[in-house]
Amino acid sequence: MGNLIVTPMWLGVPFEAVTAMIIPILIPFNLLKGLLNAVLTLVIYKSISNLITPKKDQTKGR
Repeated sequence: MGNLIVTPMWLGVPFEAVTAMIIPILIPFNLLKGLLNAVLTLVIYKSISNLITPKKDQTKGR
């Protein structure tokens, strides 16, 4: 919804041009951006998870 309001005002393009860009440009871009964010978050979390999770008791039980 924000693209429909902000993009015509910011770029000075007609509303119809923005609606024509939604499926071929904006949706794939947002999906790719979301995938990249998820992958980077996973990589960063895996590398620092040992620093932020408490260590379990290493002693053997009876």
